[in-house]
Amino acid sequence: MTDDVTIRRYRQGDRNAVWTVHDRAFRASPVEFDPELNRYLRRIPEFFLDAGGEFLVATVPTGQGDSEVDPADGGANGNGPATGDETVVGCGGFLPSTAERSSVRPGAPVVADEDTVEVRSVRVDPDHQGRGIDRDLVRDLEDRARDRGFDRVVLDTNVDLTAARGLYRSLGYEAAGREAIHGFELVYFEREL
Repeated sequence: MTDDVTIRRYRQGDRNAVWTVHDRAFRASPVEFDPELNRYLRRIPEFFLDAGGEFLVATVPTGQGDSEVDPADGGANGNGPATGDETVVGCGGFLPSTAERSSVRPGAPVVADEDTVEVRSVRVDPDHQGRGIDRDLVRDLEDRARDRGFDRVVLDTNVDLTAARGLYRSLGYEAAGREAIHGFELVYFEREL
């Protein structure tokens, strides 16, 4: 893990900071941004935690993460990514694949079962990408899933997100198929824990 980065469980005060990280990461990506598809990130306790999942944030000390963020875009002097003495620079979560809100669908190339979690919404602020924060988030999510008795992880990513696909392959995930949904082509990955 990067020395100045801390990964911890989501807190209610992180709500706006998580949305800012998500928004900035997607706007910097090659994928067409549609905020309506990810509104669940405004309801993390309900969507992830109450469903038996987990949601983590990566933080750096305030002053290291907010210098490039414009307050008009929700920066540290607006309503976040800074939350007190720390600035949220990354996030991600998992759901049991059997949870009602899981995106593992009947007919998808990966199968939902009680031993499987689905990793969702791994994002890193563009100013902090390339530091391994995404890798640390995924590994921490895997550790927490394993500690809860899960033994398999599934996830999907847009085919156009080549860096994300490379990350998952480097972490030992294997491609498990593709599917077009809502106008996007998704690549499914899976890994045994």
